[in-house]
Amino acid sequence: MLKFFLRRASKTAASDSKAEPPSASSDGVAKQQAMLQACSFGNDEAGAVAFIADCHFADARLEAAQHVVSKPMLEQVLQAMRKIDRRVAKLMQSRLDDLRRKEMAEMHARECIGEAQRLLDASPLMANLVSELDKRWQLVGALPETMQTSFERLREQLAGRLAAQTALQRAVIGMLERMRQLEMIPNEEILAELDAEMAQHRASPEASALPLHLLTEFEAQRMRLHELLLAQERHKTIVQARMTALAAWEAAEPASLDRQAIKREWQRLPQIEQPILAEQLQQRFDTMLQMLALPNPVSSKPQSEQILLNTDFPQTLAALEQAIAEGLLHVAIEQDAKLRAMDFSVSKPGEAQMTRLTVARAELKRMQDWARWGGNVSREELIAAAGELLGQSLPPNELANRISELRQQWKALDVASGAASKALWERFDAACNAAYAPVAEHVQKRSQERKHNREMAESLLTGLRALVGSTDWKKLAHDCLIARQSWQQIGPIDRRDRKRLEAEFTEVLQQLLGPLDEQRQREIERRESLIDEAERINPDVRGATDRVRQLQARWQESARALPLERQDERQLWQRFCAACDAVFVRRRQLVDAADAEKRRLEQERQERQAARQAQLRVLQEKLGLCQAAEAAVVAKRELDAGWSAHWQMLPPLASSWEKRMRARFDAAHAALAAGDRAYASRLESAASQLAQELLLLEIAAGIDSPPELARERLQMQVSALQSALSGQDDEALTMKVKRLCGLAALTDGIAAERLQRLLERAWQADD
Repeated sequence: MLKFFLRRASKTAASDSKAEPPSASSDGVAKQQAMLQACSFGNDEAGAVAFIADCHFADARLEAAQHVVSKPMLEQVLQAMRKIDRRVAKLMQSRLDDLRRKEMAEMHARECIGEAQRLLDASPLMANLVSELDKRWQLVGALPETMQTSFERLREQLAGRLAAQTALQRAVIGMLERMRQLEMIPNEEILAELDAEMAQHRASPEASALPLHLLTEFEAQRMRLHELLLAQERHKTIVQARMTALAAWEAAEPASLDRQAIKREWQRLPQIEQPILAEQLQQRFDTMLQMLALPNPVSSKPQSEQILLNTDFPQTLAALEQAIAEGLLHVAIEQDAKLRAMDFSVSKPGEAQMTRLTVARAELKRMQDWARWGGNVSREELIAAAGELLGQSLPPNELANRISELRQQWKALDVASGAASKALWERFDAACNAAYAPVAEHVQKRSQERKHNREMAESLLTGLRALVGSTDWKKLAHDCLIARQSWQQIGPIDRRDRKRLEAEFTEVLQQLLGPLDEQRQREIERRESLIDEAERINPDVRGATDRVRQLQARWQESARALPLERQDERQLWQRFCAACDAVFVRRRQLVDAADAEKRRLEQERQERQAARQAQLRVLQEKLGLCQAAEAAVVAKRELDAGWSAHWQMLPPLASSWEKRMRARFDAAHAALAAGDRAYASRLESAASQLAQELLLLEIAAGIDSPPELARERLQMQVSALQSALSGQDDEALTMKVKRLCGLAALTDGIAAERLQRLLERAWQADD
């Protein structure tokens, strides 16, 4: 090690010959004055900028830079000091970056406020856009209170609109549910109330937010209810008409009723759609018909009845003549049949009556001939109408109804105008059969579809039966679900086959779902155990989150092995998530608390460091005042009253430092006031001791010394090494520097700068 110090000393000595000897000056005093001036600018940014541009002391420039805050001045100082003073440039750049970040944040905040206002005016208001706006606002950061208040006011209005839209949609959904319930028992008053309520919702300011499918469904449900109400009214009218007719016939005398006439009248009445009620009324009608007396042959009637019939001859003849006069052919035929059923041998009509009867029957024959001719014309029209159906593209059901109506009209013509000829009937039947061909094809196609659907159902049942006894629970659950959906999608099947297949499907499905439900119950118990484990986890223990993730992995593994019913899966998963989220939330709270504690400690450390730096600056200023006063004692200058005033303005140091520095300053101040030359001599003689102490402390602190002191430094390093090896020097660096600062000695500019570096190093060592 001694060889190393010797080699280094030789190199330093070689460079001593080239180094210029230092010149003693008052740089320390100038630096102190510059520091004092740098501290005095206050709000004078222009003066601080001018001082920074002209000052040669880095510390003074840095101190003056603390007073520069406006953007133009910061940019000016940054441009001037970029290559001269890195500390000042870094400070200016950091402040400019802060200003830019603040301006950027305010710009983003204005954009968010503008977007919030636009959303507030938009119709409808989209919830996802509001969510995106909230995310953007969270990224903005700290802002002025006015902007924060403006955004919060707009956000509250947006939240109010969203709540109003949600309430409106819920109200419409509730109305739809009420309308579905109303289908069971339609009520016109309730429907009117719902229409009025919907009109109010449509007039709401948030009506544009209603989904289109809700409005469409409401209109469809409303039309369906109106159709149900109309059908209900029609049903009431039809039932009332039949019941009124029945009541009138039942109240009338049986002798006054014509059995055939009331049967035709009953058939002309509209049909009742409800089978049970229609059957009840039909039974009542049939009972009434049975009570009516049927006409019997004349030979089988008693003589008294024949006499009674003959006594009705005038009335029957009059009814025949009236029917002929009114053109009621079928009534006239019935009255003529009654007359022909009378036995004139018992009671013979008069000659005038027989003449009237002959004339009436001749007129009846003429009417029958005309009716037969008119019936043939009508039948030709029916044949033409059946032929026209061939060229029309009608739905099968409507086409079948049309053909059925034509056949009913043909039958009515047979009753009204007599039977048609065979040729006409064959033409009509052929035309109807030709027109019915698409209907028959449709019926055949539907029959084939029902057959195909039956085969599909049987194939599905075969596949399900093959799954009985399977233990692949996941596949079994999936296949059962698909089977249910496929079964619901199967089209119409013949009723007898549908009933049988439904029973077989239910039976096979129960055989599959029984073991599956048992396995799912065991799986539910397993999931319950996972939930209990998650709820028992102590979030304050390290590793709690890892434990939760392990439980989540086990849960996912169980879910993949056997999915549960959707409702059970959702309920269990919500409970499990709640337990896991509670752990994560608590861990996040603990982490946030730890981070807050770290920030608090870091803030306290920074505050202590800032306080120590402030103490260091005060110590440097007071040391400068002491050095300036001692230089004035040696130079025989007059006492400067500003030094004491400046000293009083500075905050006090720690007690040990303040005591040493105050004693040194007071001694110099007293010597200067008394003109004590002996003290001046002591100051000059102590300069060598100061130089030696500085060199020793630079060696101890690891700070470079001036090049001209290289040889002396090497020698002192050897001595210091020996003292360190022998354990004789255990005093801390701070105590040595404190003692050196209390040493009253004449200090030149170079020594003052060396002492300042020692102070900074000692301060760093204490930190």
